[in-house]
Amino acid sequence: MQTLTTETPAVSASFMWDPAEHRRLLRAITRHAKLPGWYRHSGVLLYAAAALSVLLPMLTGNWEGVRASFPWALVLAFWLALFRVLTPWLAVRSYPKQHPCVSSPFHVSLTDEGVRTTCDHSDVLVKWDGVRWAVETGDFFLFFVSDRCAHYLPVRALEGPAAVERARDFILRHAPLRRADAGKR
Repeated sequence: MQTLTTETPAVSASFMWDPAEHRRLLRAITRHAKLPGWYRHSGVLLYAAAALSVLLPMLTGNWEGVRASFPWALVLAFWLALFRVLTPWLAVRSYPKQHPCVSSPFHVSLTDEGVRTTCDHSDVLVKWDGVRWAVETGDFFLFFVSDRCAHYLPVRALEGPAAVERARDFILRHAPLRRADAGKR
């Protein structure tokens, strides 16, 4: 594969795509993306609305109201389960059909130029001025290029704690890095 630069990477890692890891990645991106407050708390708000729609008629003794509102509470609960749990599962399920790279190793390298991700079918370079911020989680280094879109480097692909520390130091020189839930799984 043709390489756009001959620069030696400061950090380099290779890994195979993993469905369970991809689900964790989608959740990590959602957790650390810049989302509106109402969206972040939509689950709590919908569960509260569902509970109130059932509890208020019960407290007033209006059992017809309970019977009428109970199906709506179930619909809200199902909707939340769909978007919180099933959406990542469906995204992971469809990913191999849409991306031929899953059958070959991914190679991620951090250079002074930027974050380069390659596989047998693509070569993507995100320059450091295109990385708005980076986040280190227990499983990933996330490189956000917009409020909701991130490239990633799995920590498992790095060769031990020294390589993780080297990656952290290198990223700090090029982009704002936040540490979040580091060490947790």
